[in-house]
Amino acid sequence: MRKTIHFIYAKGKGIRTPWAITNELQCRLSVEYDVVVHDWAEKKVIVPSPGNILLGHPHPEPDTVFRRSFWQKGWAKRIVMIPFRHEPYINEVAWWDPLVRHADHFLAICGRYWVDTMGTTWVSHWKRNLIQLDLAVDRVHFPRIKEDFSPKGERKFLCISWPAAYKGFDYFLDLVRANPGLSFAWAGQYPERVDCPELTKLGYMDFSLEPSKAILAQYDFMLTCGRSDPNPTTILEAASWGMVSICTPQSGYYDEDWLVNIPLDNVQKASAILHDLNECDPAKLALLRRNADHALDSHYTWDRFAADVASCIEAPLPQSFTRVQWLIALRNSFVLSCIRAKTYLLANSVCLHRLRTVWWSLHDSKRT
Repeated sequence: MRKTIHFIYAKGKGIRTPWAITNELQCRLSVEYDVVVHDWAEKKVIVPSPGNILLGHPHPEPDTVFRRSFWQKGWAKRIVMIPFRHEPYINEVAWWDPLVRHADHFLAICGRYWVDTMGTTWVSHWKRNLIQLDLAVDRVHFPRIKEDFSPKGERKFLCISWPAAYKGFDYFLDLVRANPGLSFAWAGQYPERVDCPELTKLGYMDFSLEPSKAILAQYDFMLTCGRSDPNPTTILEAASWGMVSICTPQSGYYDEDWLVNIPLDNVQKASAILHDLNECDPAKLALLRRNADHALDSHYTWDRFAADVASCIEAPLPQSFTRVQWLIALRNSFVLSCIRAKTYLLANSVCLHRLRTVWWSLHDSKRT
C-alpha cells in the first residue's frame, strides 16, 4: 500500500526556489508515494490517517497549516524541511526549536558550512535528527549563456541579490568602494535605496528574457557576500550559466573545487582575491567552470535532491539523547525560548509605538 505524504511548501509556478522545490519534489516523490501538496500559508488543520507522513516548511504565522497540523496525533513521521543557518541571526531560527526538537527528522536545506559550524551554537542539539540537504538546479532552465571569459584586466563582477543584512549587501558595497579599478554591477530590487556611484545598478531583471540574458553574458563572475545565507541558488544558477561563482563561506558553500571563497569582513584579503581573478590566466577560470559542470551534473540535481528526501522518509528514527545531550538540549531550548520572547516583545513594542504615534497624531488633529 502506497504511503501518503502531506507536503507543505510554497505553491506556485516558477523555475526558481522556493517554487522549484515544491514542483520538482512533488513530481519525483509521486512515483512512489501519494503526495498531497498544501501551500505553507494556508490556515487549516490536517488530521492524519494511519500511516500518513507530514513533510514541509512551517510558516512564521502560528495559525498556518504546518504548525497546526504538526501537533495532531497519528502521524507516522513528522519531517521539518527548512533553509537553515544560525549565528549571527539566531533569533530568526529560534522560532523553529519546538518543531525541530519534536520532529522525527530535520531536513536542513543549507550548505555544509552551517552544519560544520553548529557545534557550539544554541542550536547544536538540532544535530541529533539533522540531515543536510544541498539544493539543486535544472540546467535546462538555466542554460549556458557565458561562453568566453573577458580578457585579463577587463573582467566584470555581478551580484544578484536584494539589499538585506543577512545577504551581506553592506560588505558587497564595501568591496565595490574599495576597488574602483574593478567593474561591479548589481541586479536586484530597490536600486533607488542604494547610494553607491561606483556600482552599476541594473535593477530587477527577469533572466528568462533574452535582453536580460544578453546583459548577463557580459559578466564573468557572480559575487555573493552572505553573512548568514543558507545556500543561495543564484550560486548554482550562475555556475550553470557559465560564470565563476565567488562567495563567502557564510553563503553556505565552502571548500569546493568549483567556486572561489572570499573571507567575510576582510576587505583587503577579499580585494586581493578579486584582483587575482581579474588578472589570472583564462585556463584557471576554465578549470573552475569544468569542475562546476561536473558538480552540477553529478550532485546538484533535482533527482539527487528528491532521493535524499525519500531516503529521509524511509530512514530509521534517530537515537534518543544521552543524558548529557539532553541537558545541553534543555539549556539551549531555554535560551532559544528567551530569544523568542525578546524578539516578540521588541516586535510588539515597535507596533505599540507606531499605534501610539498614530493615535496622538489623530488626537492632535482633532484638537486643531
